[in-house]
Amino acid sequence: MNKVSEKIRRRANDAFNRRDYKEAELLFKRILSLRPRDYAALLGLSALYNEVGRVDELYALASDLYKDHPNDVAVLNRMGVALFRTGKKADGYELLKKAAELEPGRYETYLNLSSVAGEVNDIRGGMLYALEAVRVAPGSPSAHNNLGSALMAAGKPDEAKYCFETALELDPNNVFALTNLAVLATKGGDHARAAIEYEKCLELHLDPIEKNKLRFFLGLSYLTLGNLEYGWKNYDHGFIPEATHARNPVRRFTVPQWAGDNIEGKTLLVWREQGLGDEMLFFSCLKDLQGTGIKVIVECDYRLVSILRRSFPDYLVRPQSYFDAPDMGSPFSDFDFHIPAGSLMGVFRRKIEDFSKSGPYLVPEKSLVELYDTRLGPRDGKLRVGICWRSGDLSAIRNKSYTALSEWEPILILKNIQLVNLQYGDCEKELAAVSEHLGVYINRWPDLNLKDDLDETAALIKTLDLVISVGTATAQLAAAVGAETYLLTYKPTWTTFGCDYNPVYPNVKNLAVPVDDHIRSLIPLVAEALATDEVV
Repeated sequence: MNKVSEKIRRRANDAFNRRDYKEAELLFKRILSLRPRDYAALLGLSALYNEVGRVDELYALASDLYKDHPNDVAVLNRMGVALFRTGKKADGYELLKKAAELEPGRYETYLNLSSVAGEVNDIRGGMLYALEAVRVAPGSPSAHNNLGSALMAAGKPDEAKYCFETALELDPNNVFALTNLAVLATKGGDHARAAIEYEKCLELHLDPIEKNKLRFFLGLSYLTLGNLEYGWKNYDHGFIPEATHARNPVRRFTVPQWAGDNIEGKTLLVWREQGLGDEMLFFSCLKDLQGTGIKVIVECDYRLVSILRRSFPDYLVRPQSYFDAPDMGSPFSDFDFHIPAGSLMGVFRRKIEDFSKSGPYLVPEKSLVELYDTRLGPRDGKLRVGICWRSGDLSAIRNKSYTALSEWEPILILKNIQLVNLQYGDCEKELAAVSEHLGVYINRWPDLNLKDDLDETAALIKTLDLVISVGTATAQLAAAVGAETYLLTYKPTWTTFGCDYNPVYPNVKNLAVPVDDHIRSLIPLVAEALATDEVV
């Protein structure tokens, strides 16, 4: 029996190395039929499950191995990767670090550690582990690819590109290096090149989860280029369990997803996805469902319930509700079809001309609009200007997509505007410091919660002549309410769908800088226009 199993083992390993995973799986399982606890076959099969993206089977097999071999470095590597791929990233990282302590200098461990480190935001650790992997195995394309990933995470795109190209010199079909080059092209704003690279990667990748990630990113590139047909087709693959950069939440329903066909008389659930800003962007298609004969239920962020009910009185609007993972199914059974909000655009915005049906759609409470109009007082010839300079996360102030309030000085010192704060979150110290330094007052009220009370925030925005904002949920709220809005952003961006204007909202002007510039460079341009009462 031993000779037979060893012969099968060689054939299994050969099949695995040439990526004939179907044959390799049959052979590994044949060994296990002869020796159910065969250590090498169990390791080989778990490696196969990892390669082809069968994550649940990987986790089950790795867990079984871990019970019998809790201090085996190869098993710790497999279990660490399994934990990472099932969403337990911190636990997986700790297990891999234990493997490195038990056996320093093991290439496999350093490679896995460098992959996981970036996902747990250990940028420095990822760099160190990646360098160790290259030191131990300088001829490994995977080592150079992981070092490139670490450099990309550290904001060094040129050095990262060199590493990815080195990996491809060693292995011209290294799909991970090709994918990373596509990501670099995306970050650099070259979406035509990115689309080519993503398409090439799809031909090579075997892992179904990774293929869906590629399709999602490919979809975003196509949308950025204005190719809506292929953009939405690929974007629909974006619901990927435990993926960091993809559509969420990942939910499963017992009724079919609506594809845009005639379902007059039936009930359709439209459910929120992504963050609040994307949610409001996607809900711009809710108007298209009016007059279709479809009964509409909208599940949204709880902060939007009141204003959406007012804006769409014929729809049933309720807060998003679902059971816990893994299925995140609905507790209701009052609908015949469902559709995630983003997929509404795939139904109603299939070509640029379709955006003529788009535009502001949110209706603020009239009494609240009157309240804030009174609070702001007479205009006295001044423009009422609302400002939002960063996301609610204070750490984002260091991100080049956002700004510091102090950088808005050219606008803040203008005498012909009345300033209104629209920045949500804890920003009172910033406001007080700028007011003291420049001698200006920025209107704000302690009883207004700009983050959670969107009904009142929308009413305040409705009283303004202009909103100036970086890319935040505030900008989307202003756009949806119908306020004249200057959106400070980068070009190109997928939400303009290949246009040099904002096709979703005619009341929004996209003021954009190239991806290698900084948003702050737009501030003097806006200030000059406001000072001369000109339209940018």
